[in-house]
Amino acid sequence: MKAVGALQFGQRSLADELSPAGGFCTMPEKWWLNESILPGGLIPGGPGETFTEGQQDKFGVDAAGNVQNETKFATAVKKVCIVRASITMDKLKINTIHNLREDQLLPEPHAIVRIKGFGSGLNPNIDEAVLKDISRSKGEMIVWDGDGLEETGFTNMVPKFLETNPQSKALAFVLDYEVDDFKESWVKVIEQIPDRNRVVAVDLKLPTWRDAADKGITEELKSVENYPEWAQEYFLMGRLACKILV
Repeated sequence: MKAVGALQFGQRSLADELSPAGGFCTMPEKWWLNESILPGGLIPGGPGETFTEGQQDKFGVDAAGNVQNETKFATAVKKVCIVRASITMDKLKINTIHNLREDQLLPEPHAIVRIKGFGSGLNPNIDEAVLKDISRSKGEMIVWDGDGLEETGFTNMVPKFLETNPQSKALAFVLDYEVDDFKESWVKVIEQIPDRNRVVAVDLKLPTWRDAADKGITEELKSVENYPEWAQEYFLMGRLACKILV
């Protein structure tokens, strides 16, 4: 039995399953693939099907996926389930690099505006000027690397852009294991402006950098080989977006 609100295993709650006699217990092997725990599953983002530091912190697990914090785990799973139930495919279509061009929402390259910038701390007084610059480009779609919505960051331009033109669209390139994080951050915008948002779920996990390898751009890593792995991952995602959208 699956229940988004209660997160039940039959007649037992998730909390009972985690701690039936107090303390930690052994979760079912690979709980992230267990439909009774997390419908739709979860993609570990680290090499060798391990969990990234961000996933470990969010779900209260270690690198192997073993639950270390029962409360954090239950809270995170419940939130993921609620957001997934709310943000359905009719509100947010998720593509891959292989089928993106089949999406009729995608305009011609000259009508695409790609934005990057500071994640936070920007002066809100510049919003109007930046939006005017974007509008002058006659862009029909705004594209970014999947950063979360932040009112004092550059991503604040996305909802403003969508509000200025009812025909405008938004496209985010997102690491495939961070799609749920993206939905959680953008849920209000997606709910308010449904069916004009798209995500490209990108597979750039080590050791193959799969999608980057498919597009022949892994050689570009030589220019950032001293960067931490997470930075190389985001570097490749930006380069991948540029290559696909030209």
